Amino acid sequence: MNAGSNSREPVTVAGDNRKTVEQFIDRVVAGRDMTCIEEVCTESVACRMPIGAADGPDAMRAVLDAIFRAFPDFRIKTEYTVAENDHVAVRVTMRATLSGEFEGREPNGRRLVLPQLWMFRLAAGRISGLDVIYDNRIVADMLGARQSMSRSSL
Repeated sequence: MNAGSNSREPVTVAGDNRKTVEQFIDRVVAGRDMTCIEEVCTESVACRMPIGAADGPDAMRAVLDAIFRAFPDFRIKTEYTVAENDHVAVRVTMRATLSGEFEGREPNGRRLVLPQLWMFRLAAGRISGLDVIYDNRIVADMLGARQSMSRSSL
């Protein structure tokens, strides 16, 4: 079978999409440069995560702003990235301290170390979707929600 008859898209598509996702993580998430959202995301970008949905660049910006206010020392580390065609999966670890209100939780100075899987979908070289996956039990345990819930139910 020659290279031209292969049904897979060229490797450069996955590589270019990977670069777009890396730019989003480096500039928007790690660098907090919200102006980059329009550069790397489509106007109809859809973000789904355990704390809710954010449709469009403005909604994505609002969610990130809320996270950065609640966790001013927010840091993200990319563990690994896998890219194929129009999908890019990134395993990250978030480290942050709850120093502002978050999902109804008052600031308590507790440290959060949260492994996550970010699943990106791309269209024409721009991010069209992002699914953020993590275990809410880790958040509850580390931020003290389970402890306060068990006390209130006694």
